[in-house]
Order: sequence, then structure tokens, then C-alpha cells
Amino acid sequence: YAHGRGPRLLQLLRLMMQDQLQALEYSTLAEILRLVCRFAVPASECSSPVIQWVHEWPPAAPPLLAVALRLEDSSLVFAPTLEEVAAALEGLFDRAAGATAGLPAVVASELGVDALEELRSLDKAASDDARLCPRRMSVLAARGEVRRMVERSLERPRQLRAHMAQFEELASMAESGYLDGLRESAPSLEAFGVELRRWGEVAETVRAAAPSEVHCRLLLVHTEELRAELVAKAETLQRGVADLLHAELVEKTASVASRSSSLLASLTQDSDSTEAAMAMKEQLDSAADECGDISLTVATELLARAAVLDQFSYALPDETSAALHEAVGWPHRIEQQAAAAQLKQERDTIQFQEQLQSDRERFGEQLEAWEAEAKTLTAFNANSNVEETSAHVTELKEQLEAAKQQGALYNSRAVLFGWEQIEYPQLAELEKALEPHANLWRIAAAFSRAHPTWMEGPVVEISTEQVEQDVDEWRRQLYKVSKLLVGHEGPLGVISQVRAKLDDFKEHLPLLAAVLNPGLRERHWRHLDETLGKSVKPQPGVTTLAMLLEEGVDKDLAALQEVSEMASKEHSLEKTLDKMLAEWRPVVFDTAEYRDTGTHILRALDEIQSLFDDHIVKTQAMRGSPFIRPFEARVHAWEAKLIGMQEVIDEWLKCQSVWLYLEPIFSSEDIMRQMPQEAMRFTQVDRLWRKVMASTVAKPNVLQATATEGLLASWQEANSKLDLIQKGLNDYLEAKRLSFARLFFLSNDELLQILSETKDPMRVQPHLKKCFEGIASLDFTEGLLITAMKSVEGEVVPLDAPVDPNAANGMVEKWLLQVEDAMKQSVSTQIKRSEAAYKTSRRIDWAIEWPGMVVLVVDQIYWTREAEVLIAEKGLQGAREYEATCSEQLNDIVRLVRSDLTKLQRTTLGAMVTMDVHGRDVLTSMVAAGVDKLNDFNWISQLRYYYDPVRSTDISIKMISAEVKYGFEYLGNSFRLVVTSLTDRCYRTLMGALQLNLGGAPEGPAGTGKTETTK
Repeated sequence: YAHGRGPRLLQLLRLMMQDQLQALEYSTLAEILRLVCRFAVPASECSSPVIQWVHEWPPAAPPLLAVALRLEDSSLVFAPTLEEVAAALEGLFDRAAGATAGLPAVVASELGVDALEELRSLDKAASDDARLCPRRMSVLAARGEVRRMVERSLERPRQLRAHMAQFEELASMAESGYLDGLRESAPSLEAFGVELRRWGEVAETVRAAAPSEVHCRLLLVHTEELRAELVAKAETLQRGVADLLHAELVEKTASVASRSSSLLASLTQDSDSTEAAMAMKEQLDSAADECGDISLTVATELLARAAVLDQFSYALPDETSAALHEAVGWPHRIEQQAAAAQLKQERDTIQFQEQLQSDRERFGEQLEAWEAEAKTLTAFNANSNVEETSAHVTELKEQLEAAKQQGALYNSRAVLFGWEQIEYPQLAELEKALEPHANLWRIAAAFSRAHPTWMEGPVVEISTEQVEQDVDEWRRQLYKVSKLLVGHEGPLGVISQVRAKLDDFKEHLPLLAAVLNPGLRERHWRHLDETLGKSVKPQPGVTTLAMLLEEGVDKDLAALQEVSEMASKEHSLEKTLDKMLAEWRPVVFDTAEYRDTGTHILRALDEIQSLFDDHIVKTQAMRGSPFIRPFEARVHAWEAKLIGMQEVIDEWLKCQSVWLYLEPIFSSEDIMRQMPQEAMRFTQVDRLWRKVMASTVAKPNVLQATATEGLLASWQEANSKLDLIQKGLNDYLEAKRLSFARLFFLSNDELLQILSETKDPMRVQPHLKKCFEGIASLDFTEGLLITAMKSVEGEVVPLDAPVDPNAANGMVEKWLLQVEDAMKQSVSTQIKRSEAAYKTSRRIDWAIEWPGMVVLVVDQIYWTREAEVLIAEKGLQGAREYEATCSEQLNDIVRLVRSDLTKLQRTTLGAMVTMDVHGRDVLTSMVAAGVDKLNDFNWISQLRYYYDPVRSTDISIKMISAEVKYGFEYLGNSFRLVVTSLTDRCYRTLMGALQLNLGGAPEGPAGTGKTETTK
């Protein structure tokens, strides 16, 4: 079978079935392609603007699909989206293209014998067919064509969306926000009209932008919902603007109504006085202008707004229409009322003028009557009834006061009428004449009422100060009155009588003052009883002054005054003592929470200290008074209390100042661990501090807070412990400084800041500059190894070997010593390497490759070495040759400085140029002096550097007979001042002093280089 015709027939069957299925599939795809092509937008129409086709009549054939253009979150979107439409059409094509995938092939086992025979008969027909598969369009090409047509057909919906996008701002606009902003901007009527027209035009534009259904061939786009929503939004905004304008109309209508009704009410008032009639005249003068203003307001403000609203078909509410109609009629009503008021005002004016004329005539007659009555006052004498006469004179004076006001009123009304004013000089004359009589009878009546009360009333209820003040005042006024009534016998007799009574009563004032002294105590009355042999103490509600005089107490006035004066002095001291105690009662400590320690501290004690000083001085002065005996014990107790309080506060403040200093120190676990004895003492003091401060905050009164038993002893003991703590702390810091001498450059606070965090070597960084002149900071690795030192200029010099601070077990001075040794060793290594590199490198290259101070030192070493070699070999000629060499080297460095360099390199070269210039100048002066030997003073007096790395790592610096070793202290990369002959002289002096184990200090004006020279 395998070699027969069966397999071939099966193969033929498979090919025929495949061809048939493929033809069916291709015909389906072709139908889909024709369908899409029939509804697709032609390429020639794609470039047409949307305005040309959006309103076209719909084509005969309905669109294939329908979508809706809607608003979602103020954005225009299609439902379904255009992407979903495209995917659906392309998906239809893809599903048709893959419909035959996976069909099983025909095999021999599935066919019977008859089927095989039939297939064999078909074999020949099949062999005659040259081509089993007809030519068909590529599926991929067809799919691409579908995609292009779909994409081209979706362009019109996109254009429609872009065309409608002009209304997205309208859709996203917040109605309340827009209307609030418009209201706050207070637009004019023209602006309201513009806004109303704007939104009306927007609504019309939306309606005209597109029909409710837009035919885009492939798609039918429904826009009715979008158009309705946008039109409704525009109409709502227009309605909102109209509402705002209507609100303004209502407000302005109400304002016109208020103004008009107020004006109308003022014109209807009756004039009940001359002033009211004249005011009505002024009101009528201004009413015409105000009425015209109201008419203008009605026309330009009210009717104009109503016209704008009517233009846009805004229906006014009935109440607004009624108010507007009423406002239009206000000017006519006001004009009618003004005409009526004008007639009434003229009648009132004539009436009030006649009344004023009559009043002025009667007023003149009344003045004549008062003049006659005033002349009768001189007839009153000592026999007249005091109360009746005083009342009569007082009444007459009141009438004159009222007459003055009445006359002024008549004159003011005459001015209103344009009449001439009438002066009333007799009023002033009457007042002047009446004044002394009024004072006389007022004093006489007052004394006649007071004298019985003083004599017969309870004496303890009398105020001595008030009585004495009244008597003196009355006597002084009577004296003035007597000068004004000279020649009038009757009034002068009254004055003499009252003055005599006052003089008689004044004799009793010392007795009253002595008996009513508030300082008199029971002990004083007992003393008086024993001295006088009788009781003179007034009984409340019983004893009167008359009774005292009857008992002859006034005869013992001297004894009374003596005891009273002593009582006054004692009372004054007692009041002072009570006042001091009263001043202390409200005084409280002002406390403040101290950082995050959980406790408080005292503050603002200046007032308390000032109060202490003042009261202690007063108390000590009181102790020296001879009148202190009755309460001497109380004064001593108060003085002791003040001194005790002051001592407590002094010790308290002393403890606070030291506690504030030590608290941050002993809050460090490292300090507590290194100073256990001092830490234990501070803990005890801290516990006392917190306990007392907690009690003080709860009860801050000074008197209570300082009265705690044993508080003074506790503070004294605490201060003693703090003294021991400070001594131990100072000894501890001294030991640290002796271990590493550079720590002497740090203050106690700075050193404690370092020692309080020994586990953190980084805490030393801020203080390195004080310990090492040139080191601004150290470079630490993540493992806290120190690998390099950095100057303030940013120059970094690596250490030969890293320093491990952790190996020092918290002993800062130990690893700082290691840093110092590492610094010197590293500088020495750098100098050694730089000295070797100088020989093999170009000088200008070498100068910028090494740290600044290393360059200067090696430069000076080679300057000394090369100069001595040439002078030793060639004498003066050698000096000349080296001078030329130095000039050439200097020129090379100057040219290098002008090139592109870093800031550090430029600083190094600047200092190097300074030294090279000095070196060249020295050689120039030596050549001029003819120096040809190395032992010439001109040479040995120069600062010379000697270094032989083969023999020693030390660098010797010589000058004349002095020699010192180079310290290898890292100095950073700093500038150098110009070296002058004065600088060389300072060098020679200081070098000689060092050689002799002496010291030196340059002296001179500021800014001459003393400090830099010494450094």
C-alpha cells in the first residue's frame, strides 16, 4: 500500500479539501474587505475640513456602525472608543482568517475500499490539473488594507471630536466658581451684557457645530446627548449671569427706595422749633439735587438693567417688577411733597420769627427783674435764716445760669433768621455780683449743718482730715468773699459771725486729731488712763466732742498729743512692716522647663533680689527706731526670715549655675564611666535638684518654697559636692591635657564635648584646627580608620599608615598622639619623596605635584644646596651663575602661574614665587657684596635648609650660629608674605633666642607681618 496509488490519492484529497477551504476562507475575507471598502471614506475626502462634511445630507446607504460622542470628566470621548471599533473590525478579519486552522488531515485508516477506488479514478483528472491552488490575494496584504481603510475612516470621527473640543472649556467650567469670580469682580452693566451675549452665542455655536447625528460613512456618531449637555451648561451660565444682574437690580432698587423713603420722610416732618424750620429749609434746598440724582439712578441703573434682562428674555419676578415700578414713581412723589413742604416751611418761619421777637422782649424785662432782686441781697444779715437765704441765693444763681443759655439760644436763632444779635452785658454783671453772696451763704449753710454733727455726733465717726480740710477751705473762701463785699454791712456781719464760729471750732481740732489717731492701741489708752487718772477713750456711738469738752479732756491735750505722736510713729512702722509682708505674699518663682531634662530652672530673679535688698535695708532701719519696742520681736523675726530667704536663694542660684554647666557633661555615659566618684556625687545633687524644683513648680510662692525645713543645709551640702565635682573634673581634664599637650589649646567645654563622645571619633573634627595648625579635618573610612589629613584650603595629604581610633579604647589623647606622629611621619615621607623627585622631574612639573609646604621646604633645601655648591666651586662667579639660574627658574614659575591651574596649585606657586624672589634677591645682594666664600657673613646670616636623606631624616635649619631642627608640622597650603630685610632681621633675632633657650615676640604697628613672620 505504501508504494501504491492510495497515499497519492489521499494526498490529492487533502490538497483538494485544503484548496476548497482556503477558497472559502479567501472569499469570506474578500467579502469583509469589500464590506469595509464600501463604507470606508475615500482617500480623496480625508483632507476635507470638518465644516464641509459635518452638515452633509446622510448617504443613501446607512453607516455600518454607530458610536456616541459624550462627555466624561469634562473630556470628549467616544462610546465605544474608536480603538475598540478598529479592534473589532480587525478582529473580525482575523477570526475569519483563522477559521480553518486546526482542521484534521485525511488519512488512509479513515477511508473504506470504495473511497479508495473513487480516489484512484480521480487521480488522472488531478494529474491533468497543472495547478491545484488558484491565485489568491495575500491575507497579510488584505489585512493591511482593512487596517488602512478603517484608520482612514476613523479620521472623520477624530476630526469631529477635535471640532467639538472647542467646548471642553465650557464643559470643565465650574459654574459656582465662575459666578463667584464674576460677582467679586463687580462688573459694569456693559460687562454683564457682554457675558450674557457670550453665553448665548456659545449655546448657538454648540447647536450649529454639528447635527444630532453625524454620518461618517463607516460610523454614525450620535451627538444629541453631548449637544444637549453643552447647550444646557451654556444656558445655565447665562441664567446665572442674569441672576447676578437681577440681584444687582433688586439691591439698587432697594437702595433707591430707601433713599427716596428717607428723603420723603424728612420732607413730611413738622417743624417744632426755629432750628427745625431752618433745617427744613436746608433740606428743601438739597432735596431738588437729591431728587434729580434719584431720577438719574432710576434711568441709568434700574431701567437700564431691566432693559438688558428683557433683551435676553429674563422674566422678572412680580415683586421685582412691583419694586421697579414703585422706584420709577419715587421722583414725582418727592417733587409733590417738596412743594407742600416749601409752603409749610415759609409759614413756620414767619411764626417762629414772631415768637422770637416776643421772647426777646420778655427776656429783657426778666433781666431787669433779676437786677432788682440782686440788689436786695445786701439786705441779708446775721439775723437772716441761713437755710432759707442760702436756698434763695442758690435759686437765683441757677436762674442766671439758665438765662445765659436762653440768651445764647435767642442769639443763635437770630443768626438763623439773619437778624442782628443782642448782647446781654447785665448777665455777666449779675453773675459777678451774685458770686460772693452765693459763696457766703453756701459756706454758712454748710457750716450750720456740719457744726452740730461735729459737736453732738459720735466722735469716732468724725474724719479728722476731712473736718480740718473743710474748716481751712471755708476760712480761706470767707476771706476772699470779705474782700468782694466791702461796704455791705449785712453780708460782712454774716462773714464775721461764721468766721468766729470756725475759729472757735478750730481750737478743738488738735483734740480731735489726738483722740481719733488710728495708731492708738489699747496699750496707749491704758497708759493715758494711768497718766491722767481717768478714762479718755471714746466709746463708739456714745462719746461726743461736747462730752469730751465737758469732761475737761482738752485740758490734758499735751499728754494726749505726746502719746498720739508716739502712736503715730509706731503705727507708721507697723504699716511698713505689714506692707513688706503684703508685697511678698504674691511673689512667685518664675520657672522654665530646661531643654529635654524633665526638670525646671529658675529665671528672672532680678525683681526678687531687688525686693530683698530694699526690704532688708528698711528692716534694719526700723530696728534702729526708738518706737520699735512694741513689736521688736516681730521685726527681728522678719529680718531673720528675709536673710534666711536670701541665703537660700543665693545657694540655690549658685547650685543652679554649676548644675547647668555639669548636667550636659554627666549626661554622657562615657564621662560617667571615666569619673565614677564624681558621677555618683552629681547623681545625688541632681536628685535633690529635681525634687526641689518639682515642689517649687507645684507651689511657686517664694515665702512657701524657701520655708522648707533643711533646704538651706541641703543646698550648702549640694554646693560642697559640686565644688568637689568641679575639682575632680578639672583634675581629670588636666590629666588628659598632660597626656596630649595640644589639648591645652581647647577650652574645658570643647574638651568635654570630645570626651563625652569617645566612641565617636568624628566629634573631634570641629576642634582639630585648634590642636593642629594646618589640619582642618581628617578623612575617615567607613570603618573609622584615619587615612589622610585635609587643610582648610582643601589640600589632602595621605598618612603613611592609617590610624585606628577604636584601638585606643576611647582614650582620645592616645589616638590624637598617634595622629600627631603619623602627621610628622607623613610630612617627612612626602619631603623625602619630593626631594628625590626634584632630581628627576622638570621643576615646573614637580612644583604642582606635591603638597604646598613640601614644595617650599624642598625648594629651600635645593636653593641652599645648589648655592653652596656653586660658591664653593666657583666663588663669586658661581654666585652670579646661580643668580641667573634663579631668575630663569622664577620666570618659568611665572609662566606656569599664567596657565590653567587649580586653586591649590596656584596658591602653592604663589608662595613659591615669594620665596624664589627672596632667594634671587639674596644672591643679587651677595654678588653686589662680592661674596666668594661660604663662611662669609652675608651667606651664613641667611636662613638655610640642610637635608641629607641618606644620613638622617632630620632637616637642619641654620642661621649664623643658630641651628634648629625642622618640626615636620603640617601647615597646609597657605600664602606667604613678602620676605623683606626686616623679616630676615626678625628671623636672625628669633633664631638666636631659640639657640639660647630664650623666647621672643616681634613688636610693631598692626598689619606689618608680625604674626606671619613668627609662624
